[in-house]
Amino acid sequence: MPFDPTTLMMLTVIIAITVGLLLIFAWAQNRSHRALAMWGGADLAGALATILLMTRSFAPDFISIVLANAVLAAGYAVIWAAGCAFSRRPLRPIGMAVGPAIWLIACAFPQFLQSPQLRVILVSVIIAVYTLAAARELWRDREEHLLSRYPTVGWLVAHASFYIIRIAAALIWTVPPSAQIVQTPWIAILAFESIIHVIAVGFLQLSMAKERSELVQRLAASTDELTGATSRRAFLEEGETRLAAAVKQRLPVALLLVDLDHFKQINDGHGHHMGDRVLQVFAKRAVEVLRPGDLFGRIGGEEFAALLTNTSPDAALSVAERFREAVEKIEFRDGDVPLHLSVSVGVSTATGFGCELGDMLKQADHALYGAKSAGRNCVQQRRLRAAPLLRAV
Repeated sequence: MPFDPTTLMMLTVIIAITVGLLLIFAWAQNRSHRALAMWGGADLAGALATILLMTRSFAPDFISIVLANAVLAAGYAVIWAAGCAFSRRPLRPIGMAVGPAIWLIACAFPQFLQSPQLRVILVSVIIAVYTLAAARELWRDREEHLLSRYPTVGWLVAHASFYIIRIAAALIWTVPPSAQIVQTPWIAILAFESIIHVIAVGFLQLSMAKERSELVQRLAASTDELTGATSRRAFLEEGETRLAAAVKQRLPVALLLVDLDHFKQINDGHGHHMGDRVLQVFAKRAVEVLRPGDLFGRIGGEEFAALLTNTSPDAALSVAERFREAVEKIEFRDGDVPLHLSVSVGVSTATGFGCELGDMLKQADHALYGAKSAGRNCVQQRRLRAAPLLRAV
């Protein structure tokens, strides 16, 4: 079978339908990724539009030109909507309807409908605008670190650029009549680019959805469900990494071990639901006191820890004291009964030379025991000494 424009268009239809159905099937397996269903629907719309475009030699203009390109414009509007959905932003039905509406209104004018050049320019503008809008939505959400996001945005920009080049070509060269346009080399190029686009974007969309699912699972495993603080396991793993980096850069490090005073009495006297609320309020206040880059985690029960890199012993004591004062100022009530919250804080500090997280936790625990023995609602500090061979460095 010769690789002529008609053959390429038929191949485009088959691939678009296949990829579209696969994306919809992937969405059916995990319905939290509704963008996959929308991308799949856009591929099916593109396949339908291509079928209608192939009827130009025998079908009326309303089907092969007006309806075909309206469906194509609607498909690209759905691609933009899929970008919004993936980025967790609300859909904009009016914006989705603008492109197809502009096309249909323009086709109501005979001068436009009879001009292949004007039709090519307008539909290319609509496609380029929707594609760039989809790329923008995905790029705006780049704080969520998905590696596949970058090639996806890059490909969408390249795809839009292809249609911008098509606009320039339509302005420079004469576009053949509708009955002959399907057999032109330009249509073959367009079909070939569409095939690559459908396959590439389909693969990248599946890859982004997979990366997001894995990211959600990692976050769930590394986050304490009740308080939103880092889980014990994640705290220890991340803490070792940060401490090793501090040792390498010879930065001072501090570890705060914080324990809610008389928490068992709150649980026993007011119920575990009230205890849970206390933990949530405390964790929220802790995040407000700490710096954005500090590591904060729930070690167990009512015990929390914070690792502060590039923090001197005096600065660590200051942070611990602000911590204690901030909790003391929390106004908490169980109905008409006020609950007075306080914390005991154990602080261990090290110069960053040869220290390990386990040693810092042990020293902070000793300091915390000292704070509790001193009457609670206070701060105690212990300094971790460097190994003898390293102390003179």
